Amino acid sequence: MTNVSQWNTTDGNNTSAAPGGAPEGMLPSAVNDTMRAMFGAIARWYEDVQGNLVTAGSATAYTLATSGNAGGNGHAALADIGLVCFRAHAANTGADPTLAVDGLTAKTIKKSDGSALAAGDIALNGVYFATFNVTNDQFHIVVGGDSGGSMAAEGRLTLTSGVPVLTSDVTAATTVYYTPYTGDKIALYDGSSAWATIDLAETSLSLSGLAADSNFDIFGYNNSGALALESLVWTNDTTRATALTRQDGVLVKSGATTRRYLGTIRTTSTTGQTQTKFGGFASGGGEAWFGLWNAGNRVAVSYQLGDTDNSWTYSGTTHRASNNSSTMRVSCVRGLEVEPVTSNFIGSVTHTADNAGTHAIGLDSTTSAELGTMALTFSTAGITFQHTCSYTGNVGLGFHYLSGLESTNTGASAVTFYGDNGSPALFSNTLTGVVWY
Repeated sequence: MTNVSQWNTTDGNNTSAAPGGAPEGMLPSAVNDTMRAMFGAIARWYEDVQGNLVTAGSATAYTLATSGNAGGNGHAALADIGLVCFRAHAANTGADPTLAVDGLTAKTIKKSDGSALAAGDIALNGVYFATFNVTNDQFHIVVGGDSGGSMAAEGRLTLTSGVPVLTSDVTAATTVYYTPYTGDKIALYDGSSAWATIDLAETSLSLSGLAADSNFDIFGYNNSGALALESLVWTNDTTRATALTRQDGVLVKSGATTRRYLGTIRTTSTTGQTQTKFGGFASGGGEAWFGLWNAGNRVAVSYQLGDTDNSWTYSGTTHRASNNSSTMRVSCVRGLEVEPVTSNFIGSVTHTADNAGTHAIGLDSTTSAELGTMALTFSTAGITFQHTCSYTGNVGLGFHYLSGLESTNTGASAVTFYGDNGSPALFSNTLTGVVWY
């Protein structure tokens, strides 16, 4: 039996009897045996570092058989174990699991810096490199993030199980899910020194009891090798009660770095419920409402809504919501101020001899127009105009809305504003745009 670990790094010192060595003046008949032994030893070493070995035993006492063990070429001593790569059959449930290789004495598994493992640092089906530290009489392994590993979070928050990107309305949702999207891994911090990359299976969080009309951050943490979720309410629509901080560049909860920030949700006026609506055409407009925002793997989605009422009149010089409706708007929650929100408002109006109608877009207001969004056209009485107003910008942190607005120039005679006027192909009162969530 020979293994790479038993060879000498000085060429001239590999003089053991064939086939474990190549002594000076060895018989020609022994050359082929020595070469075959070398081939076998190199092949076994190659197999042992490919990640194909799978542990057995328990979640506190792992066992591992290397590729040569069954054929009598296993490791004869702990000091012979150079480097092995294995896939864990179970997540560790304690801080001091052990590993026994090729039937040798079980030794405690530590991180590469010698510190203790936390429960779940070894993940189910996770792949790890291990080496035996002779000085400390223990195995050292590299766990996710222990030496600059991936900080991946490959899922998305969603309101429908198994559907990472919603394309249709989900209303009265009582559960939020974190489901795989770009992959099936997520890295979570142990709170002291290392990240563990664990397998990502869809995980859910009940919204039962969450206060109405409130923002909640959603955090993920390592629960014995599996992802678990928790929520934390904000102080108000735009202010977090607990700040976010960065651990190795990753957003986590301030004061609790084991909690990785995954995103933010907004509850509706009903306790324990949220929703995502892409907008619709209805009397007064079918509001678009995005109560979900992802910290990672965000996607851009479009919304479209319109007012199906024929027409209405208004003479005030103060802006108001289009058709005086609270649903001619898009509302969204944002956990960070990153990608902009876009909105395009198209409205139709017929002027009078002494008054002209205007259209605009308001941010968190139905009485004040955002700078540069107002459209006003002067003309003779009876002429109908179609105005287009546009907004692109960061609406701010937290929960916000953009609303279509209307007003008049002089406040004299009432002017006529239109929905679809019974002819959607000719008249339009719509709000369209893009949000990232």
